[in-house]
Amino acid sequence: MSSSLFIQYLFSALTSGGIYAMVGIGFVIVYRISKILNIAQGHLYVLSAFLAMTMIDSWEVSRWFSIPLVVAAVCTIMVILHRLTMHPIRNKDMLSKLLMTVGWVFIIEGSLEWIYGPTPRSLSAFPGPKVLNFQDAAISFQSIWVLGAAIVSSILLYVFLTRTTIGRAMEACSENETGSKLVGIHVEKMLILAFIVCAMFGAVAGIVGGPLSYVTYAAGMGLTIKGLTAAIVGGINHIYGALVGGVVLGLLEAFSAGLISTLFYELVSILALLIILVARPQGILGGR
Repeated sequence: MSSSLFIQYLFSALTSGGIYAMVGIGFVIVYRISKILNIAQGHLYVLSAFLAMTMIDSWEVSRWFSIPLVVAAVCTIMVILHRLTMHPIRNKDMLSKLLMTVGWVFIIEGSLEWIYGPTPRSLSAFPGPKVLNFQDAAISFQSIWVLGAAIVSSILLYVFLTRTTIGRAMEACSENETGSKLVGIHVEKMLILAFIVCAMFGAVAGIVGGPLSYVTYAAGMGLTIKGLTAAIVGGINHIYGALVGGVVLGLLEAFSAGLISTLFYELVSILALLIILVARPQGILGGR
């Protein structure tokens, strides 16, 4: 393999891995506090991509002004969904809550199909050159935005969880819910905050990943599977396990598709998930 081809595969892997990681971190944030798997996580990516297309490409709103608006809109939608549907069943079993997130999938998909139709769409690229040439390898400049967003958002999450009172309260709830209640932490509010954070990661992923490929209203489930796989491979109970899992999954997909066959592109994520579940069910960064 030539060095240029290796660099090409590597950046492709890191780009897709960065998107999977951001979607996966959203899974982990909610799961650690509530033990709920938000099946609609990938659909938050699609929702934010479509909202960004509307604001930036249709309404011609400044990209830098529209980004916080899209993130705020997705977070608001998540809070409304949680308040109207999840809060009333807060004392029900985990299966009921899991099925409720499946209901969110139908709500988001149906709304997007009704508003935008089935035609695939793509968000315009971020400012900058379309392609960067490095060691004879052509690298999409949008990949740099994806990697930067994944790294910066992960750093900000670390600062939030370790340096702020609210973040420490969220961590306490994930470690010991009963003990958190005893010391006066409002666990239900921390859960809502966890869903807001997961919505933020889904929104950021959709904004920076939207220009890389065409998006349809039904594309969310594929991203949900990839993000969940990244979270499980890295360790569903470890915040940054999804970051590691996303990179591993991206590397496996890119190099298997490039060196073996593109037919393995979708298969490799399922194989990685099965191998981890059998050999190390707690994930790469998970404890014993």
